[in-house]
Amino acid sequence: MKLIHWNPIDPNEDLIEEDFFNLSNLKYGFDLAADVYEKNGNIIAKISLPEVDPEKIDISVENDDVLKISGKREVEKKEENKNYFYKEIKRGEFSRIIQLPTEVMASKAKAEYKDGILRIEIPKKNSKSSSEKIKAKRK
Repeated sequence: MKLIHWNPIDPNEDLIEEDFFNLSNLKYGFDLAADVYEKNGNIIAKISLPEVDPEKIDISVENDDVLKISGKREVEKKEENKNYFYKEIKRGEFSRIIQLPTEVMASKAKAEYKDGILRIEIPKKNSKSSSEKIKAKRK
């Protein structure tokens, strides 16, 4: 049985527009799976980024409620002695934008990278009501 080389990044693959499914990251193999939840007044985002150098990850918060993660997974050095049966781990640049459920304080964000998981913790903005209690005086 003859193996046929498959190229997932085919320039002729533009038959379906990316915006139709909004899966632009999946087109190139970066799913950047994320869990986003609230704990102790903080918004926590965990993103799966195996084999990425944390120094090559850029994290920003825009408009107080949009988390943007981008970076680069390095390309392996080409070795002539490898005879791949599957080559599905994608290399190159990636980006993920996550709409947060509430406004956050970006200046107090913390991030750590461990075991291929990027964990970002951002305190929620205090949504204190601008109203004050007013006592009526007796006349």
